[in-house]
Amino acid sequence: MANPGRNALVRLLVVPGLCVVAIVYLKYCGWGGGHHDLDQAHAEHTAEGYRHYVEFGGDPDDVRDDLAELHASAIAHATAVGAPNPAGLNALLPPLLQRVDNRVRFVGSDFHVDATSFDDYVATLGPADDAAPHLPGSLDQMQAPEIASVPHELRELYGCPQGLTLALAAVTGNDVIAADDDTFKDVDGPLPDVPRIELHVTATASGTAFVAQMSRKIVPGVRLTGYALVVGGDGVPVRIPVDVSPPEHLSFTTLGLTPFGADSGDMLMGISKTLCSEIGLAIDQQLVGWAPSLDSLGSDAGSGSGARGHAR
Repeated sequence: MANPGRNALVRLLVVPGLCVVAIVYLKYCGWGGGHHDLDQAHAEHTAEGYRHYVEFGGDPDDVRDDLAELHASAIAHATAVGAPNPAGLNALLPPLLQRVDNRVRFVGSDFHVDATSFDDYVATLGPADDAAPHLPGSLDQMQAPEIASVPHELRELYGCPQGLTLALAAVTGNDVIAADDDTFKDVDGPLPDVPRIELHVTATASGTAFVAQMSRKIVPGVRLTGYALVVGGDGVPVRIPVDVSPPEHLSFTTLGLTPFGADSGDMLMGISKTLCSEIGLAIDQQLVGWAPSLDSLGSDAGSGSGARGHAR
């Protein structure tokens, strides 16, 4: 015998799922093949849109001139914001134009965590029960807070490509340069025609800690030291010193519902993204001789109040 309740539940789940599939198909495949895709790419007029057009079988020559317009717009934007060397963007742009792409390969595999420095910092906090009064936020004093183990949880620089991309977009004013670690993650060694940003850094305790509202987690702050390499179309690496620590106020995005407050992983991703935005600003300075402030990047780069941390 049919179960009306079960059938209704199936309809409730399947129908929205089919709608999502249809929307994705229409967005990237269109109704009528390549010509419609080209019209859509022109309508969007973004580097990502032109890249998608080529990825789905379009002729790169159809959109290369349009992407060149965006590159010229990026250099014009850098000029408008006061960069003394806006043409410095050409260290990265020509190979992207040739590929009809906007992705700069991010390589963050040379990343290490100094576990001892975090152990030493946590020892200064004392027991977790005693640490809460020294930290801001809205910890429920009826529940014992937990101190996150950064060496255990921070296995890679989560959110770093997004942080770098935010900083680069502040100079270009569009999406012609985006750091990407997913597309090229299984590639060993350099790709000659793909510009890249490499980070060679070590994470140590910054001497601050963060706690979000409604969270029981205390997350020690992270300082990154080392260097970045920016490798453009000429294949010559430009070395940039790195020494960044998180600001006093930090914003982050929680993944899913969080009735008991933010997870330490969310906060660590926010810290990583913010630190990489700071590194991205140093790259801006190297490329064009100008960089905005971290605060000007908005709450996505760490200037909001999703979490707060104070040095002890």
